[in-house]
Amino acid sequence: MDRSWQIEEAQAQLADLVRRAQAGEPQVVGGQDGQEVVIVARSAYESGRRALARNPLLAGGPRAADDHDLEDAIAELREAGVGLMGPLPR
Repeated sequence: MDRSWQIEEAQAQLADLVRRAQAGEPQVVGGQDGQEVVIVARSAYESGRRALARNPLLAGGPRAADDHDLEDAIAELREAGVGLMGPLPR
């Protein structure tokens, strides 16, 4: 279970917080503004980064370099007579 800390408690117990994170227990630290951060072991962070990089949907897909690719692909399909539900009526 993720441990939740207030920032003052996290500062006072930093060694314990780090030990728990290194043991594989994500630690949630919340500030007075309601924003939270999660502290995890570097190995967990790197593993998550690699998983995201391998997912083409989360990585932007093969056409991420051009913002207009989706519109271009839709236009090409329409020109070819194909819509979301299959062939367009003629």
